[in-house]
Amino acid sequence: MYKYSIIIPVYNIHTNYLMQCLNSVKQQTYDNYECILVNNNANSHNISFMQKWVNEHKDKFKLIRNQLGNCSGTAKNIGVRNATGDFIIFLDAGDYVERTILETINKYAKKYCNLQILSFGATWLTTNNELVKLKQNYDRWQPYTLTNINLSHNLVKDKVHTWSKCYAKNFLIEGDIWHLDKLECEIDIYFHIVTYSKANQIFVIDEPLYVRRQELHTIQCKHIHPKEKLFNLMDYAFKAFEIIRKDDSVLAKYFYTFFKFFFETYAVNEFTNIKKEEWWDDVNTRFTKMYQWLIQIGH
Repeated sequence: MYKYSIIIPVYNIHTNYLMQCLNSVKQQTYDNYECILVNNNANSHNISFMQKWVNEHKDKFKLIRNQLGNCSGTAKNIGVRNATGDFIIFLDAGDYVERTILETINKYAKKYCNLQILSFGATWLTTNNELVKLKQNYDRWQPYTLTNINLSHNLVKDKVHTWSKCYAKNFLIEGDIWHLDKLECEIDIYFHIVTYSKANQIFVIDEPLYVRRQELHTIQCKHIHPKEKLFNLMDYAFKAFEIIRKDDSVLAKYFYTFFKFFFETYAVNEFTNIKKEEWWDDVNTRFTKMYQWLIQIGH
């Protein structure tokens, strides 16, 4: 019977949102789990609430402090190091999960005994309090072996976010795969690339099991200038490339295709309405230089 470790870094979040998040874990239809709350330099209200919650639910919930600051990547790493489950799920404190998420994942974990990564669908909770399924290109996706250029194409199709995945703990530990010790939300692309490059197979299910609060996503990204966001995405993608290149990963040979597809289908499209801004030329120039270099060192 597989055990699941749900890791929730908590910085500063509205208590009502945190309560909904924790209740969604508490109400799971599959009972073999632990929930690790990481105090990521949270405010006093969050700390008091978490301590009270953990005291009342000691059998399933525990609280750990991130003593190294408030970096979300560091908090997730602390959670993994303290996890005792077979599988890891990362949950943002402002979001929540469907009560059947563990039951559904476990069904596939039993079916595929070598499960390393399972990617699942998600739903937006809009500012109007409506649930809208997050669009994904999951058509004709089947479990596939990562042996060729298709990896780059499929890597682009999937969400880069770690909150839409379940990871085998042994896969992360034995592969020495960790989040960057950074605060920026763009660091997920690093973890996404490295995990996919080291996996033998990726499994995808088009079932919305995670609910993402759009309001908080907008707030988190609002303070970052689009130019800085895109530069960060490129930089973190290249940090991942440095890792997978050393490992002689299949993905490393075709990384230029991923790099091109990603910034054309994801990053660029997200900022289509501001391509006329003066700084856009800087982004395009940087992307072009990186892409040309990747082609030169490609296979």
